[in-house]
Amino acid sequence: MPVLRILHVVGSMNVGGIETWLMHVLRRIDRQRYQMDFLVQTTEPGVFDDEIRKLGSKVIPCPNPKRPLNHAVNFFRAIKANGPYDIIHSHVHPLPGWNRRNTKQNRAQPYKHTKAAAKGASIEASVL
Repeated sequence: MPVLRILHVVGSMNVGGIETWLMHVLRRIDRQRYQMDFLVQTTEPGVFDDEIRKLGSKVIPCPNPKRPLNHAVNFFRAIKANGPYDIIHSHVHPLPGWNRRNTKQNRAQPYKHTKAAAKGASIEASVL
């Protein structure tokens, strides 16, 4: 069975809710079936970066999220250099249109989710 390659797009891999959960998954995942890498929107080192690398995954910097054109170029280069990925899961909101287009060009299934709490918790998940 081929390894399913998954790229998680996050702001950084510092201690936070989704980052801690992703590390919990990474520590326990079957590496014979799944490969998880992390595209971070910063060049600053994150708290979990060393552990991620020790577990055989990559931390891929993709700076300039506030400069959409530069960020799009960085994103495309990162995917081309490190891919292909079967799934690209964005944990940052929103997942820009260029991000969806580039993931489909690289034959990955883009996936994004948002979480919102209003009078209780509701979760919305969708495959784009």
